[in-house]
Amino acid sequence: MFQVMASLSLLSDVQFQCCICQDVFSHPVSIPCGHSFCFTCITSHWDNSLALSCPKCQTIFEGRPELCENYFAKEMSEQIQARRQNSISGKTIYCDVCVGKKSKALKSCLLCLASYCKSHLEPHLRVSTLKIHKLVEPTAMLENRICKRHKMLLELYCRSDQRCVCVLCTETDHWCHDTVPVEQESQEKKAQMKRIEADVQHMIQDRLQKMEEIKLSVELSKVSSENISSVGLLSRNFRFCINCINSLPADVHLDPGTANPWLVLSEDQRQVWDGDDEQKLADLPGRFDTAPCVLATKGFTTGRHYWEVNVGDKTAWDLGVAQQSVKRKGVVTLCPEDGYWTVCLRKGSEYWACAGQAELLSLSHRPQVVGVFVDFEDGTVSFYDAEAQSHIYSYTQFKFTEAIFPFFNPEMSDGGSNRCPLIICPISRIKEGGDLDDITI
Repeated sequence: MFQVMASLSLLSDVQFQCCICQDVFSHPVSIPCGHSFCFTCITSHWDNSLALSCPKCQTIFEGRPELCENYFAKEMSEQIQARRQNSISGKTIYCDVCVGKKSKALKSCLLCLASYCKSHLEPHLRVSTLKIHKLVEPTAMLENRICKRHKMLLELYCRSDQRCVCVLCTETDHWCHDTVPVEQESQEKKAQMKRIEADVQHMIQDRLQKMEEIKLSVELSKVSSENISSVGLLSRNFRFCINCINSLPADVHLDPGTANPWLVLSEDQRQVWDGDDEQKLADLPGRFDTAPCVLATKGFTTGRHYWEVNVGDKTAWDLGVAQQSVKRKGVVTLCPEDGYWTVCLRKGSEYWACAGQAELLSLSHRPQVVGVFVDFEDGTVSFYDAEAQSHIYSYTQFKFTEAIFPFFNPEMSDGGSNRCPLIICPISRIKEGGDLDDITI
């Protein structure tokens, strides 16, 4: 199975290209004749055509056919887009106007869809008709900032659908949706993260003050085991400070009924790894049959929860949460739109946030233990390096409408280099927060 999945990445980009827009599929759908197109491309084509026919094979339909989402094409198209983005990330953006030796771009114009060096940017700073153009930091693939349907700038963010849209989109598919300027959404998310960090720091100071009160009121030799445990919880590790914000340490166990047949679970259901062989298991409705994934036995519908996973020296893994109704059969797409809030490791050193657009994360060192924090009411899923006491990534301002479950993917063993299991840490580790010898009273 894993060999088949790996071979899919070798398929040509042309096989996942819409014949209408001549670009890689965006939200691909299939029609009865079997051909696939971008959703906006085929709907716009039929809106502007006298006959309802397939643009590729010219099959004519009596009525407007039903559009079926092509999950396979969607998965492969997103991989192609990610590969293209990765190929240009970290590279210098050059001026599009320079002839011969090109100079480094100073700004990119979202209306001109071009990047300019200092000298060629000058008209945008002087000419009145150009001064109103939207200038941003040098950016590659500027065409991705343009609505493919309306050919206008994606300057708004739809909070209802969690995606960027143009002004005309708000008059059609996104009518009456909660939309705000892209810049406002970005600033508010940054402000929210700062508030979270400030709350954590305030909580730390408050807990330390309470520790001093305990010290003054009770002799250390008479402190009950309950107080000692509390001191251990409040002392040295940032991850437990996160856990203390009225959250509940989660007793997480893996659900064998959801585990892919290639995965092996330990007897205590706290460890999972790739077994290299497919087991003969019942094809239950809740079992992942293609993606090497497994969910926890219990989900959350309220409250704050925290758990930790020992990832050790594994070279690839996925961790996070998934909503109860996620697709279990066929190729799985890890993104909030499909009900997954995850962070993953690839190639031993590439950490990614699996958001709508996959985001490459910059970590100072490889985490050995990853903490996952969920605030159901606030719509937050955060990841932490539990031992380095540092923040990795957060999904914020999501509205959970159903139960969400801890999610695990140990990835393939890769010839043994990634055979180590994902290990769910026991609650006792979270509650203790380290040896009592490390505590300063």
